[in-house]
Amino acid sequence: MKQSIQTLRGLACIFLVAYHTVGSAPDRGLMMGDGTLLRHLAESFVYLRMPLFAFVAGLVYTFRSVTPGQPVAPFMLGKARRLLIPMLVVGSTQFFFQTLAKGFDLGHLAEALWIPIFPYEHFWFLQAIFVIFALVAFLDSFGVLVQRIAVVIGLFLAAAIASMDLIQTELLSIRGALYLLPFFFLGLYFGRFGDPLARRGGVPIAWALVAIGVIVTQAGLFGYLDGPLPREAPLGLLFGAAFCMLIIRTGWTNSKLEFIGKYSYGIYLFHMFGVAGLRMILPKIGIDQPYLMFVIMLAGGLSLPILVEQIASRFNLTRMLLLGQKPLPKAKPSPPGSTDEVGATAR
Repeated sequence: MKQSIQTLRGLACIFLVAYHTVGSAPDRGLMMGDGTLLRHLAESFVYLRMPLFAFVAGLVYTFRSVTPGQPVAPFMLGKARRLLIPMLVVGSTQFFFQTLAKGFDLGHLAEALWIPIFPYEHFWFLQAIFVIFALVAFLDSFGVLVQRIAVVIGLFLAAAIASMDLIQTELLSIRGALYLLPFFFLGLYFGRFGDPLARRGGVPIAWALVAIGVIVTQAGLFGYLDGPLPREAPLGLLFGAAFCMLIIRTGWTNSKLEFIGKYSYGIYLFHMFGVAGLRMILPKIGIDQPYLMFVIMLAGGLSLPILVEQIASRFNLTRMLLLGQKPLPKAKPSPPGSTDEVGATAR
């Protein structure tokens, strides 16, 4: 299961970095306009990318979740360290460099003060998933989600709220949290109660939803509908949910994706430094062909964060500020007569 989860994390990372390499809008990233192949591919995966991250988060939560009667505060303090500190540090650093790239403006730089409160770039996910953890941990502490029916009700209620767009506030990325919550509940269901598609007819229905989702998505992108299907639309939610369920039940593993998945958090935090940096450097060294730039920027957006995480994880200060990790365990003193002590004395 662990290898499969890391594989899915790796796949989600490639979806994410590829999307930001192309650009979240035609005037960003590689500035690929509507109708281009790369823009089309980037928009095609919008219904799968963040749902997969949220689904995996819900599944992993069940491995070390809050138990009934357990206080919520220690769990949430750990999540605050893991999610909010890197969000503030790395998010503010990215904001600073973006401001410098556009021409230093002290007034614009002051807008970084809003990063803890409102969504900023891709860091909105960290705010949103923190809100979800707070809600689910609170419900778990009272034993609400130990019953299968309660999780099912929560899942459908969350999906209804998301699809109707009842709450539109961007404060603390609450709107984003409501969009991700059904997928988190779906992952939680898988972790606690097993595969819901195991029942007769479940798999064909899921494949049918994926097929319909692909057809409607492509019809919208090719202009046969009024516009692309909104990601919060019921079919968009069902498309993402069916994809997550089908891919996790295969137990699929891939060593290369698994390696990427091991560094998924660092990639999520730092990929834009590699992507944006290469976008500025490549044309200056004569590389301006969009598809070649895409491959190089995608590779840089994956490899630079891996290097950063490998280095940052070696020092307690950078572990906490950049990755939200606990301090390294202190080395225990060698007992008298041990090999280490004898070797040190001989030297």
